[in-house]
Amino acid sequence: MEKLGTILTHEYLKSILNYDPDTGVFSWKVRKASWINVGDEAGRKDKDGYLRICIDGREYRSHRLAWFYVHGVCPEYVDHINPDGPRSDNRICNLRPATQSENSHNKLGSIKTTTGFKGVNFHKREKKWRATIKKNRKQHHLGYFNTPEDAAAAYQIAASKFYGQHARW
Repeated sequence: MEKLGTILTHEYLKSILNYDPDTGVFSWKVRKASWINVGDEAGRKDKDGYLRICIDGREYRSHRLAWFYVHGVCPEYVDHINPDGPRSDNRICNLRPATQSENSHNKLGSIKTTTGFKGVNFHKREKKWRATIKKNRKQHHLGYFNTPEDAAAAYQIAASKFYGQHARW
């Protein structure tokens, strides 16, 4: 994870880009390349839907730049508050500082799961649906259930308790 304050200074960032905290949009203040005009929107979407901005040959995720632009410091991770919104929503009201652990709590369950629910799998020996959750790198068994929906409900309760505002299922 890049430390923005050591690679890119706050003053330099503000001298080359404008940032609108209400829209989350960056625009160029200077012409950094022949294909960039002053006032052009900065950045491009990557394959994961995040906006990235290239500054002096180095790419930065726009949500990290937004936090740095407004606050002058950048935490270990910057997390999007609305987990169901687009990853390109870089309005300052949609961003929050987070640790690596907190940031990982609100990841969606894998789309490859057979159940379709995060933290739920079928336990063959018990012939029931099992719910588990990780906290501080330790897996916690939440119980066996007759339906995947019941197991998912147990996961959601535990996620809310363990992860608070960073919970996602």
